Amino acid sequence: MKFTPPPASLRHPLIIPEKIMMGPGPSNCSKRVLTAMTNTVLSNFHAELFQTMDEVKDGLRYIFQTENRATMCVSGSAHAGMEAMLSNLLEDGDRVLIAVNGIWAERAVEMSTRYGADVRTIEGPADRPFSLETLTRAIELHQPKCLFLTHGDSSSGLLQPLEGVGQICHQHDCLLIVDAVASLCGVPFYMDKWEIDAVYTGAQKVLGAPPGITPISISPRALYHHTVASNLIFALREALAQIAEEGLDTQIKRRMECAQILYDGLGKMGLEIFVKDPKHRLPTVTGIMIPKGVDWWKVSQYAMNNHEFVIQNHADIVSCIAMIFVVGIMLQPTQSLASTFVALRHNVSGADPSQENPMGVQYLYMAGWKDACAVFFYTLICIIMHAILQEYVLDKISKKLHLSKFKLSRFSESGQLVVFYAMSFLWGLDLIVREQYFGNMQRMWEGYPDHPMIFLHKMFFIIQLAYYAHMLPELYFQKVKKDEQKPKIQHAVAGLFIIGTAYFLGFQRIALVLLTLHYFCEFVAHAFHLVDIVDKEGKFAKLRLVHNGLFILTRFTTMVLSFLTLYYSIDNISQSKRVLMLSMVFGLQGYLFFDFISNVLRSKRENSSEERPKITVSANKTEKPKKQKKKESDLPEADQNSAQSSPKAAGSNVRKAKVK
Repeated sequence: MKFTPPPASLRHPLIIPEKIMMGPGPSNCSKRVLTAMTNTVLSNFHAELFQTMDEVKDGLRYIFQTENRATMCVSGSAHAGMEAMLSNLLEDGDRVLIAVNGIWAERAVEMSTRYGADVRTIEGPADRPFSLETLTRAIELHQPKCLFLTHGDSSSGLLQPLEGVGQICHQHDCLLIVDAVASLCGVPFYMDKWEIDAVYTGAQKVLGAPPGITPISISPRALYHHTVASNLIFALREALAQIAEEGLDTQIKRRMECAQILYDGLGKMGLEIFVKDPKHRLPTVTGIMIPKGVDWWKVSQYAMNNHEFVIQNHADIVSCIAMIFVVGIMLQPTQSLASTFVALRHNVSGADPSQENPMGVQYLYMAGWKDACAVFFYTLICIIMHAILQEYVLDKISKKLHLSKFKLSRFSESGQLVVFYAMSFLWGLDLIVREQYFGNMQRMWEGYPDHPMIFLHKMFFIIQLAYYAHMLPELYFQKVKKDEQKPKIQHAVAGLFIIGTAYFLGFQRIALVLLTLHYFCEFVAHAFHLVDIVDKEGKFAKLRLVHNGLFILTRFTTMVLSFLTLYYSIDNISQSKRVLMLSMVFGLQGYLFFDFISNVLRSKRENSSEERPKITVSANKTEKPKKQKKKESDLPEADQNSAQSSPKAAGSNVRKAKVK
């Protein structure tokens, strides 16, 4: 059989950028909710799904504040919830009264009309709710079977009070239907206390679950099972669990406090809120009056795309900033200021070539406050080089490897660090050879604190400080998730503090040697890490033993060298400096050892769990044809795993297992 070739657009991994959802919906899902969606898909007859749905119903009754047993969720968006209510409660010719002051009530009018209902409306301004007196007069006038109210209108940010409405409806034999899509869990809501007959909401709004499932609560009616999106049930369950753990009152209070902070900020900016009365404002959605002469479309597009533009073009933007300093060197009025950022300062000796001395005298440098300017400029250069390496090397390699999103992030991080550690190690090794530390270790401490540096030695430390400084803005440029930022921030801050302290206190020589040792060990670690990412079959797993031995040797050598140099060899040093430097070195080594042991123990636990006795499918494993392996290697990693575990691939083995 011949088929058309697979689309090229599907031959690379799916990469969805991280975005902060600031619109009326959907809202951002927590990592816990997203993780719940990775569970195994269950059919609508599995007992585990029944149990989860019961837990979801308990959570829904909690957020609706009701004891109604007919509280559940239906597949579909919030429109499906509206349709479920109107189609179940209205029959042809039934009179329904709809209070219209926003687009969702207008949508209810359209839907009720299509169902053949006798639709009556009362209309009001979009920035003011209906009073209880207005609703009472309308109910007495029209005598409807149902009254439809929107509790929170996301098109305007208006909050409709519901207290007393249910009692009025029931006095006139009328059912109360409430749209709580944008309000539930953002403001107090009491279904039983307010005598609400039917209510629906949206999982993708304040609840923080994915769209596609709609919680409802209605009077008990005939139900019929259907194939449900079990993963959405799992996600909704976790979203409800988060609300229950925090407490409904605590969450509502937090959202109200956040809304008040937003109101205060808008007031300071001179912007007017659409709903004038604060008690009628919906805390979860805020409508803002666009000033005259301002294009609202341009404002919304700027708000949505401003950060994305900066992130996508940050290398070009930073390059322009760096070029300002370079051009400044060429201009006489700004040359001295610009050279403070570009050139090295605090030279203590040296001379340019002249007729008397054609070779000149080598410049020697000390540390000083102007080095902060150089660190700033070369931080910009590090950001540019980071982007170049990522775009022109790592991204091209990763597309050919078809990595999953998780491994893609690890590959990019280790790829960047491998290049930095390799460059720093070779640079440091070259300086050690130039300074002849191998044959004369006394040079590391002789003459302290008079330790002037050659150009390459000083530039080495400037680049080190700049690289660790550039790690902080890269968290924004690379859109690193909040739960992944903490270790990266700790790495950057620790590197800046330790290297900066050694540099400005005059310990550049011993710091150079220790950093070179450290960078060699880290280079090997991340190189093996890259191999581990690419090695899907685990052929090179034993390479970790090489790194483990090298790690222990490096830490031991670091502690010995630092102790001999700082405690025994340097005499003319204050006790406070000695204790500070030794504490930093030994504290860092202790932390690295603790982290190393924790990782080894965790790895052993994972390996032991994987090696537990499993049901043997077949003693004779069939070797895959080369063509099949080639096809699988061209697929993204998740598809490769699916192909390897597909029924077709395992068919013969399954038959053997049945015989056993």
